[in-house]
Amino acid sequence: MISDTVVGLQHIEQRGSLDLSPSVPQEWLVIVNPSAGHHANGWLIALSRRIQRELAVEVVITRNYEQITELLGTTCAASGVAVFGGDGTIAEVVNHMQLDRQSLLLLPGGTGNGLARDLGMTSINRALTAYRANTQRAIDLLQVTLRTQHEQIRRLTISTSSLGYAAETVVLAKQLSRALGPFRYTFASILQAARTPTCTMAVEIDGAPAGEMQITNLMVNNTRHAGNFSVFRNASLSDGQSDILLADNRFWQQVLYNLGLLTHTYLYPCGHELSAQTMRVRSATPLRLMLDGEIWEDVYEMSVCVLPQRLRCYYWPKRLAP
Repeated sequence: MISDTVVGLQHIEQRGSLDLSPSVPQEWLVIVNPSAGHHANGWLIALSRRIQRELAVEVVITRNYEQITELLGTTCAASGVAVFGGDGTIAEVVNHMQLDRQSLLLLPGGTGNGLARDLGMTSINRALTAYRANTQRAIDLLQVTLRTQHEQIRRLTISTSSLGYAAETVVLAKQLSRALGPFRYTFASILQAARTPTCTMAVEIDGAPAGEMQITNLMVNNTRHAGNFSVFRNASLSDGQSDILLADNRFWQQVLYNLGLLTHTYLYPCGHELSAQTMRVRSATPLRLMLDGEIWEDVYEMSVCVLPQRLRCYYWPKRLAP
């Protein structure tokens, strides 16, 4: 959840410095998570002023998450939503967006930024240049339905869902010092490799009969990146498929696999990778489920289906100057 945010709603007027063709959103809602990236207040003030200058938006500071939910509700007039934050912040926004008429502009600011990396939006400069060039594309979303003993919850995910090792790594990383920045996840991935148990899960892929598997790590991705790890090299944001990893790794297997990911050498493949439109997983014991960096406790069942090209967002094309 977003504890602190900066929010602005603006009505852009024609200005000579901006290319405001009819396809460019004429109204914007800007959401900034001040805790993303662990920047100093002065930096965030400078960022807010830059957003105001670039998008002609007056940035207003609020501490009230419920107010943000209201701003993103059915009465929201904005046709564009800009977000400064990581995957968790972005996913929260997407779950409240009016996807049929609103576009998303990512202002990368978190520690992982899996979706932003896939879109080439690796800096604020790139994001604002993509906005000025009006480069947009439609990407897939994943719809996840999770079940606990007491409720069923449906969420949209933009990047990564996981049971087992990757989910527990996120839990551990959140307990480490924030001063470590993105290295929290690198350290946590090594520590967690030594203590992830094997779970028995019934796995059903694209409606085929469920098969029982011993698994230490299950990941379902919409992006190549899971946080700052490039896990699925062949993943596409708009192919109508999710990318799945099923693994049963011991300590050294997991550490060597992680090393291959971090160095982009992929020398130590572990587990089984496949693509699918739907997936269903059931466990006899409660598990932690990670959805785009957020943790859901006591989950017995997870179902995933692809929503093809459901979200329009800005991206960095190769034709733009670096």
